[in-house]
Amino acid sequence: MAEPSFEQAMQFEQAFRHVHIGIRKGMIKQVKDELGIEFTDFPVLYLIKKGFTSPSAIKDRMQMSASMVSHMVDRSLKAELINRELDPKDSRRFLLSLTDKGEQLIKRMNEHYMQRIQSAGMSGEQLEQLSKQLTKLARAFGATEECE
Repeated sequence: MAEPSFEQAMQFEQAFRHVHIGIRKGMIKQVKDELGIEFTDFPVLYLIKKGFTSPSAIKDRMQMSASMVSHMVDRSLKAELINRELDPKDSRRFLLSLTDKGEQLIKRMNEHYMQRIQSAGMSGEQLEQLSKQLTKLARAFGATEECE
């Protein structure tokens, strides 16, 4: 396998920039308009669904400050997307869970996201291969979080 040329690397950089702009200017705005949630708060909901139920676990997984995660959790609480209860094993900690409204929002977000991916016309195999390649690039550029 031949190493990529500088021109190929620049073509990739340009394509990646277009994807980033499309997400930022198109999808993020549409998600807020249609679903009423900040796109940046969705990962908190997703992680709670995946079993990360404490703010500290979410903070560690997202590699964000406690205050940033707290702000995101507070917005989700105010929007009635999550519940917060004292941990029965440790009264100094809170446990987070999704409300029915939060579950429904995740379902709608996943449908929205899948429509976008399907509109790209890629097969499942192509998408899986692209995901693997982007994970390699993320590591090369210094991502410390394990991609799923």
